[in-house]
This record gives sequence, C-alpha cells and structure tokens, in this order.
Amino acid sequence: NSQEFVPEYRVDASERDWTGDLKAFEIKLDGSRGPQQWSAKERLAATSPASRRIITTNVTGPAATHTAVSFLASSFGANRADQVGAIGLTTGQVDTRFSTTTTGEDLYNYLRGDKTKEQSQTGGVFRNRTALIGSIINSEPEVSLKSDVFRWINVSALRTSYQTYITAKRANTSRPNLILVGSNNGYLHGFNTANGNEVFAYLPASARLQLGEVAHPTFTHRYLMDGDITAVDAQINGDWGTVALGATGRGGKSIFALDITNPQSFTDSSVLWELEGGTGTGKDADIGHVIGRSQVMYGEDGNWYAVLANGLNSTN
Repeated sequence: NSQEFVPEYRVDASERDWTGDLKAFEIKLDGSRGPQQWSAKERLAATSPASRRIITTNVTGPAATHTAVSFLASSFGANRADQVGAIGLTTGQVDTRFSTTTTGEDLYNYLRGDKTKEQSQTGGVFRNRTALIGSIINSEPEVSLKSDVFRWINVSALRTSYQTYITAKRANTSRPNLILVGSNNGYLHGFNTANGNEVFAYLPASARLQLGEVAHPTFTHRYLMDGDITAVDAQINGDWGTVALGATGRGGKSIFALDITNPQSFTDSSVLWELEGGTGTGKDADIGHVIGRSQVMYGEDGNWYAVLANGLNSTN
C-alpha cells in the first residue's frame, strides 16, 4: 500500500517544550489521504529508553581516523567531568542547573528518553517533555526502500554487480524499509515504515556537544539535527550497500555518511565518517552549515564521491 509521511512540530505556551512527530497515512486508490497508520511520537513513547539503538561519533574525521560509540555515559569514561563534557557541560553547570548529585548517567538516560527525573516527578531536575522527538523543521523525510533501484543500473561497469545486490536486498527479510528524518533534539531517526518503530538513531558530534542544553529547565529552542538526508545504494569498500549521506544543516557544521545496508543491526561500525567544520585538530575550515541535499557520484576514475555545497559561514 502507498503511504504519505507527514512531519510536524509544535511548541507549548512556555516556549520550553518544542516537540515533533512523524505520522504515516494510507493513500487510497483514488489518491486521497486515508486513515493514520502510526505516529512516531507515540511509538517512541512506548519504547524502553534503555533498548534504543543510539550511536554517536566521538572523534570526527574521515573513515580511517574517526570513531563512534553507543550513546551511553560509560562510553565517555568513568569520570563525571568527561561524561558531561561530552554533551557540552561542565560539572559546575550541572551542579548549578540541576543538582550536585546529578550524575552523567542521569543526564544520558534523560537524553535517551527516560522521564523519571523530569521536574514533574518527585525530586526531578530536568526539563519536562511531552514528547521524545524534537522539532522537525527543515529536515525533509527521506524514504529508503528495499525495492529502490538507482541509476547505477545504467552504468555498464556496475550493472551486473548492482543487479546482484538489488536481488539480495529485496530478499533480505530482516531488513525493514526506512524513513529517515532529523529532529532538533539532536538525532537522525530511522523509523520502520511499516509500524513507526525507531530502528536506530544517530547523533552527530556537533549535535552531541550541545545536547546538555536540552535538559535545562529554561531551555530555549535551538537547531541541532536540522539538515537533509540522501539515501542511495553505493559501493562501500568495494561491496554494494546502502548509504545515508547527511548534514546537520542549521544545527551545526557537520556532514556524515552512514551504512544503512542492515539498519536493524546498526552499530558504531555503521558510521562511515563524520567531518566537522571549523579550526583545530580533525576539523575542516571549508565546511559550513550545509543546507540542502548532498549527492553520491560514481566517478569516471572508478571511485565514489559525496558531492555537496560547502555550506554557509565556513571559517574559510
């Protein structure tokens, strides 16, 4: 059945609670919109925060030097200062804004969706939320289907091997069809088109380093993961797969590539690279706020390329 996907955002009267949703509707045979099939906001609310598959880049760079980890406090060491520093806070800020007993694990659990220490709960110190998805504003949802066939089928040097991959991915019963969208609580979400369940989430480094602000009771809206995503089949280290190429857009100076060939098994190794704009070790002064869709190109030299504008307000 055909589907229509509708992103949305809303803000409460206090302007502290900016939330989003992605809804799926059936498209009737006459082309009109049918009943709602699912709401990603509702499905995520029913998901255990501890069970969510969330990966973040902790060292940005090209494929050879970057590293990625699960988004857990323990991934950034046992030291409270290191844990909260990885989400852009100092221990002094944590003590002042929340409590001297607030741990790094408390903050990470909240950012994963745990509501037990929100201000509405006894002894809670974190900002109240009515939904776990941030505002979806400029990130256009991107659908990645097992049935997709891209223009490489017309490239004689690629046709035979690509056809083999097309057959294999269509036969992969474990692989869900995806819809990808960025939200301004920092995450790129990959939702299952069949039921709205979150298959995985990716947190770019530039968003992670601002994420501690999201827990602040006086939080004011900011863009975090606001860019567009392109999902396309391509060769990854010589083997066919499916890649999601994206940018944080107005949320930061960051571009990234993810291997979503088997999204149900998304891990730290699924992050192919993340490049961050600015100055300093591992950063590229030519990268700004990349607005609009990136493209994947197969070159005449036999190599694969990510093609994108350098973005607004780059250092150079």
